[in-house]
Amino acid sequence: MAAPYTKVYNLVADSEQDTCLELRAPHRGTIRSIVMRQLDGDLGGYWFQLFNSEQARPVGSSSSSLAGSMPENSDAMYDIAGKKNVGAGEDLFEEREKNYIYRNKDGTHSLPIRKLYILIHPQGAGPKHFELRLDIETAVLD
Repeated sequence: MAAPYTKVYNLVADSEQDTCLELRAPHRGTIRSIVMRQLDGDLGGYWFQLFNSEQARPVGSSSSSLAGSMPENSDAMYDIAGKKNVGAGEDLFEEREKNYIYRNKDGTHSLPIRKLYILIHPQGAGPKHFELRLDIETAVLD
């Protein structure tokens, strides 16, 4: 039996750099839909990626502060759904009816970490505001 979990996150990222942010979420589940919308600023395009561990990219880190410090395969090891690209002139990314299964890898079974992580890289100039909606199916414990 599964229980639905829907969460809307308001995010801010600076243009032309990687921004990693923490998302409060169930420690494991199946992501059924991802909807990401840029709310302001020029529509220079952006990409984002969801991770199940802070080991992929430390929260608050920028691409310049990580140079040479991350294992080459860290993105692949902790990636949930692949890199999502939104082209210039577009503000919306939408995927529905998906089965992206994840479990946070930072915690343990007895002490789970209830977080996901998002890496955002907007193009253009200035800070950009985004709204991310995740629909997650979680297991109901008996």
